[in-house]
Amino acid sequence: MAEEKPNRLKLAALVLAIVGAAALPFACDDRQAEPSPGTATPANKTAASTSAAVAEAPAPGRPPAAQTGAVRWKKPAAWQDGKSASAMRLATYILPKADGDTEASELSVVVAGGTAETNIERWEGQFGGSKAKTGQKNPNEVTVSLVEIQGEYAGGGPAMGGTGGKHANWMLLGAIVSLNPGEHYFFKLVGPRASLEAARPDFDALVASISKQP
Repeated sequence: MAEEKPNRLKLAALVLAIVGAAALPFACDDRQAEPSPGTATPANKTAASTSAAVAEAPAPGRPPAAQTGAVRWKKPAAWQDGKSASAMRLATYILPKADGDTEASELSVVVAGGTAETNIERWEGQFGGSKAKTGQKNPNEVTVSLVEIQGEYAGGGPAMGGTGGKHANWMLLGAIVSLNPGEHYFFKLVGPRASLEAARPDFDALVASISKQP
């Protein structure tokens, strides 16, 4: 009998070991399975969504589509780049002087709001109220309003690059590109009349080169 008791204990231990081993797989069913390579977990899905959003976002410095209505033009070869006296200016060009003229002519490019009519009235005021001749051209499917004024020019004031003094027998050639309501590009060329008459072909060539940015 003494030998049978140890044998029974061994048998009982063996049975418990077998039962415990059989129960182990069921105890692991509550654990989440490891994701296979390429499977998106919630965290991975969030990262993937973020990456997609970054890829679809516009590149730095690229304006949204609604704001790509800028214009471009070609500067005549005889004109030199000048220093813009105002932060409002997009460009400033200095023109050659005609024989006998002591002051240089200057073209400024400004983008501003308001209306084209209001700005033309302001230009007329700078010439003592002289009435402007107006016209229109349509280069490269862009509508350009043309302005010409002659008389005594009082200048646009130091803030806009003018001297504020009066200049007899001066002239203004202007071009206004209206892209959207309240968005106008003003090309304003002012200087002695003789110099502007000599520069008229170059001004016309600049107007003909105006087009919208692609």
